[in-house]
Amino acid sequence: MVTFFLKSGREYNRFAFMRILLSLILISFLHTGFLFAQDVEDFIADKNYTSAFLIAPAYSFQFPLGDMQKRFGFNSNIGGTLTYQFLNRWHVGLEGGFLFGTRVKENTILDSLSTATDGRFINSRDNSLVNLSLQERGWNFKILAGKTIILSKKQNALNHSGILILTGIGFLEHKISIDVREEVLPQLNKTYRKGYDRLTNGFVISQFIGGIFLKHKKWFAIYGGVQADVAFTKNRRPWNFDTYSADTHNRIDAFIGIKVGWIIPVFRKKQQ
Repeated sequence: MVTFFLKSGREYNRFAFMRILLSLILISFLHTGFLFAQDVEDFIADKNYTSAFLIAPAYSFQFPLGDMQKRFGFNSNIGGTLTYQFLNRWHVGLEGGFLFGTRVKENTILDSLSTATDGRFINSRDNSLVNLSLQERGWNFKILAGKTIILSKKQNALNHSGILILTGIGFLEHKISIDVREEVLPQLNKTYRKGYDRLTNGFVISQFIGGIFLKHKKWFAIYGGVQADVAFTKNRRPWNFDTYSADTHNRIDAFIGIKVGWIIPVFRKKQQ
């Protein structure tokens, strides 16, 4: 009976967490729509705004939340965005990134293959003992839309600095990377590793808010802020060798990250 109530409590907390996240995302989309409606008049009134392609390599230090926190610790994300800034400072574009980390909390997945004394593994070539490294690996790809909000009361067509808000939807994938050569441990060749690596992927939504410093015909441009990512994922492997079972649970993998980037702007001529 106690176990039942504990499980029910966890499921309720999980459902409540999903409702809060989805509510925040809905509010963000509604706010974006309000900004768009408000900005139509500005676009019509001032035809001197300058559009541009923005190429922006970026780095994020991410804190895992939800189910992600149970599997991994802090991680890094290196990637970038390619966006087009319209005349009215709206943005559309693409974002991609490679995420990696060195702290794996599910570090017992290979215990059945290791020696009973110190957790190391027997080298099949010379019977020596070797250590294995478990690491976090993954990637994401998203479609972006957002806007730069100019804070200065004096609107300047050449000033693109202000608050940057970007919303993204796309795909996230991550797994536990097992670093070992096949000839050392044949039981962990590329095929068998799939039974341990917890390959997981699914739909992701992101929200970035921060500052951007960008001026016309200036090559030094930067941006930075906070980004939240929420992904609805599942384990894609049919069987986990260490648990002798299939993992069919729906997951909520989330991150809160501090993101900074350098922008390479390619400005277009003013519209006449």
